[in-house]
This record gives sequence, C-alpha cells and structure tokens, in this order.
Amino acid sequence: MSLVDELSKFPAPEGSRGFEEIIEYCISEPQEVIDLLRLGLEKEPENLLYILLGVLTDGTITSYDSKLRASFLGFMAKCNVLEEIRNLLSSPRLEIRQKTVGTLGKIGDVSSLERLISVFIQSLKSDPCLTAILLFEINWLSKHNEFLNLANALLNQPYAVLRWVLLDYLGSSTFELGSRLHRVKLKILKRLSKDSRFFIRDQARYERHETLAWHQRDYSTFLETLGAGHFSVRGYRGPDFFNVSQEYEKHQRTIDFKDYGIFSFEKFVMSAAKRHGKI
Repeated sequence: MSLVDELSKFPAPEGSRGFEEIIEYCISEPQEVIDLLRLGLEKEPENLLYILLGVLTDGTITSYDSKLRASFLGFMAKCNVLEEIRNLLSSPRLEIRQKTVGTLGKIGDVSSLERLISVFIQSLKSDPCLTAILLFEINWLSKHNEFLNLANALLNQPYAVLRWVLLDYLGSSTFELGSRLHRVKLKILKRLSKDSRFFIRDQARYERHETLAWHQRDYSTFLETLGAGHFSVRGYRGPDFFNVSQEYEKHQRTIDFKDYGIFSFEKFVMSAAKRHGKI
C-alpha cells in the first residue's frame, strides 16, 4: 500500500484537524510510516511530496500545535526520511526538484541549508527554473542571513534573467523601515535601475518607487489605494517574471528539455521583453 493510499483513509484536510490526525498517526506508528514514506519516495515521489507539502507547511501545523510539528520533524529525522527527501534535489525531473525545495523550506528543515545553497550555486548555470524558489526558501530558512551572499551571486552573473530573479524577489519582499535589509533592498534596486536591459531598469525603478512610497503613506491610505487597484503614480506594464518562467517551463516540456539551461532561458526572456518593447 502506498503512502497516498494510507493517507487517503484520513478525513480531507479541511482546516487543521485532518492534518493533526495524520501527524499523530505518523508519530504513533513510526515503523509503518517509515515503510510507507520510503515506498512513496520510490514509487510515487510527486504525490508523496505533494502530501508532505500540505501536511508540513508552516502556518498550517505551527498555527495550532508547534510541539506536534517538532515531534514529527524529529521522527522524520530519526528514521532518515529527510535525507531521502533531500536526495530528490538531484532528480532528473524539474517538477520534483521544485517540490523538494519547497517542501524542505516549508517544513523548516534548517539542516538542509548547506545543501540548498550548494544547489542554488549550481542552478545559476544549469537549472535556472530552480533558482527563484531556492532564493525564497533559503532566505526563509536562514532568516535572510544568507541574503547578501545570494544577492551578490545573482548580481555578478552576466545573465539578465538572473538579475530579474533577484528583482522579482525584492518586489515581493517587505523589510522593516530603517533595517539593514531595507537599506540593502533600496541599494540593489538603485543599482538595477541603471541596468543595461530596459525591462530590468524599468521594473527596478517601479519597485524602488513603491518601496519608498510604502513608507510615505499611512495604512488606511494604502488600503484604499490597493482596493482601487492603483499601486503607484504609474503602474509597471512590462513582462512578468512568473508568467515568463512558466511559459519557458511549458515550452521546455514540449521539447523534453532538450536545450534547457541558462542560455535558452536568457534567449526566451529576451524574446518576451522584445514583445513588450522593453528589451
């Protein structure tokens, strides 16, 4: 019986109750769960990681019982399942590598940081569709202690798409006013606002304007602005990183990832930027 079959016996995870029952079962029947996890890793890695992602996501478990979550993580570490999950970082299938990174981040597996950083460095040239999620999860796990190293690694690459990864991350990140990270964010955005690529410059200027404007408006005004659908004096209308990266992945799947890599991703991004007149 597979892990998915076994977990299907439990109530649908409507709220935290279903997740709690699953975790309590895992702790009370460790050997059986070890066998199920290993079978799942071998036979159904995608489904296994999908289940683990749902069960272990921070904000689901920690919102109602952090001790229970800690016990479950301890159980997984003891039975060596975490290491088997980490091994999926080298899976030949992109979607499994992506789900693995997301799962390790969401379960708060700090012991995977060194491994994830190593995979991040490798991704800059060989696995560009993994870079963005690695950037997010490493910063989450390290509480941004690795942010400067990751940012410099992206900025020092000759590829615009990697600078775009960093720009996209900064656009979705809010740091406390006056903090070191807030100052670093503004400094990077200022640098990118002078980038050689127009679509990078344009978005960086927009993001810098938004970062500065955020702290100049009171919260009620911001909510009114948000509700009205206006985010700044002038909205950014260039290519969207998430959409372009999804289009690239879809294209690569149609050709079985034959030319997958940083060179083809860069070329694909340049085509998207050209369509928007912002190359």
